[in-house]
Amino acid sequence: MPIHLQFTLSFNDYRNAMRLHARRTWWRRIGQFITFVVYPIAGLIFIVFAFSIARDPASGGNTIVVATPGIFLAGLPLYYRYRLKSCYRRTRIDDGSVTLDLSDEGIHSESSNTKTDIAWNAVRSFTENKHLFMLYLAPAKFIAIPKHICSAQQIDELRGLFQRHIQPKAQ
Repeated sequence: MPIHLQFTLSFNDYRNAMRLHARRTWWRRIGQFITFVVYPIAGLIFIVFAFSIARDPASGGNTIVVATPGIFLAGLPLYYRYRLKSCYRRTRIDDGSVTLDLSDEGIHSESSNTKTDIAWNAVRSFTENKHLFMLYLAPAKFIAIPKHICSAQQIDELRGLFQRHIQPKAQ
């Protein structure tokens, strides 16, 4: 019996999908850590240092020279979120609502302007976290299925369906 899912991928779902996708390799994990932890901490250190030298009247324009990179580094996570939201808006088709029917025969996807049938052998791999399932059709092309739209029974059924039909590919 097919599993019928109907949803609109929200920005939070999209952000969770991008986070999960970025965690596939160690280099991307390191990049996320640097962007969201190291750079903001370094930026705050620059800003604190700028305030400490601002008390000295002889510092002149050095405060601005030290504070500017600090503000830039501390603001990188906000800029990243802005760029991600911009990408989310640009990739939307219509209202973004999707209907998925997943069965042993394959995946049938439908939105207001498209209908797609995907055979299970076209799905290269799948991964999941507490927020969603990701079905990879290619290294950077995936179908994100938010878990919050599924019942606990559907989540178990989906996991079983994916494990039965998606075979790990030889690297």
